[in-house]
Parts: sequence; C-alpha cells; structure tokens
Amino acid sequence: MDGGKESIIMSPRNIRIIGAAEMFDTVSRDITKVEDVNPRIISLYEKQFVSGQFIGAIGPLKGKHLLDVGIGWGTTSRAFLESGAIVTGLDVSSESLNLARRYLSCYSDRLTIVHGDITEYPYPSHVYDIACSIRTMCYIKNKQLAIGAMVSMLCSGGVIALCLKPKASVPDVYETDSRAFQIEGWPCRIEELVSILRTLNCKILMKKRIINKVPVIKPMGACIGFWLIAKKRT
Repeated sequence: MDGGKESIIMSPRNIRIIGAAEMFDTVSRDITKVEDVNPRIISLYEKQFVSGQFIGAIGPLKGKHLLDVGIGWGTTSRAFLESGAIVTGLDVSSESLNLARRYLSCYSDRLTIVHGDITEYPYPSHVYDIACSIRTMCYIKNKQLAIGAMVSMLCSGGVIALCLKPKASVPDVYETDSRAFQIEGWPCRIEELVSILRTLNCKILMKKRIINKVPVIKPMGACIGFWLIAKKRT
C-alpha cells in the first residue's frame, strides 16, 4: 500500500514485457515536451555527461558528421549539435522522435532524424566521422549486427563510441495509472563488445568504467557503465 492506494504490481503476471520501441513510445506519450521532464536535470545530463565525458574523449565535433543510434528525446544530440556537429539521429520509437524534433527544432539545418532499427535498415556505407550509441546498446539483442552496421557507416579512420550500461541498470518497471511494463533488455558484456570491434578491424582507444553524477532521468535508469571507444582502421 502507498498513500492509501494499492500498488498495481501485485505479481509478475501483472507486468507485461515489451520491446524498446513500444516502451519508449508509451513513456514519450506522457511527455508534452522534453523541457517538462526537469530542465535542470536535462541541462546537467547534456553538459556534464555528454559534453564533459563524450566530447572530452572524442575531441572537437565542429563540422563532423555524427550518427546517434538511439537518439531518443534528443538530449545527447543537443550537446553534439551545440558543439557544431552535423547529426543524424536514429531511433525505433516514433514518439520519442516526435519529442526530439520539437526539442531540436532550432538545429534543423544540421539535423536529420530517421525512424528505424540499426539492425534492419539498409544504411549507406562510409558516411560518418563518428557513430555513437549512448546507453542504448542494452536494448539491442544482436550486438554483432548493430556494431557491424555502425562501423560500416564510418569513413576510414572514423570513431565508434559506445556508452554502455549493464542489464541490471535497465529500468525494471515503468508504471502508468493502470498498467505496468518491463522493458526487454540484454547484457552489455564489455569484453564481448571489444572482441566484436577487433574483428571489425577497429583499434580500441578507450575502455573506461564510469559512474555519472547526473541525477537519474526516468526511464533512463542509473548512469553507471562503461565508455568503449574505438577507431576504424584505414
């Protein structure tokens, strides 16, 4: 019981397991605009987590063509765009992309948004300087296929950057007034991903555990995991 109301989570039978697209479509429908989530937390997430850690590791982004796999609401891509990158954002959630389009509307001249799955869509090869996935790899079952697609889209000498979180940090349950969902996820085993990158002729540049101090933005979960950054060999 909580505040006189009985919890809807009475047994595992009440929880429906769904994929990332349906989960984030459901979550995003409850949000009118990204700024409503919590402007202070969103700002911290962009500036401390992305600008500080990612851009600090990759270097200047001005004029670079960047693929953001799992752009979501656009909170990470906003930092990339503010740093001068030309961004293509990909996501399986159409509702999340609707929020991202509004949130990033002032950067429309340097932003392309694509609704699709990195493991299924026939993307062009040798297009991007940087391909990144910020804490979304845990929602992708076939990591070999996903990472292979990302590397194939990189120019020679391009960089792939993965910010990983373990399966344990995937939000267990998202609740509405009448329903409860559990998102389907798969572990991100760092050594497995290192092995995949090496078989794709990539040189590992960074493998670093991180504990982010930015407050959690539900349903994003805890900001704990690894940076894994590699360079496509020429």
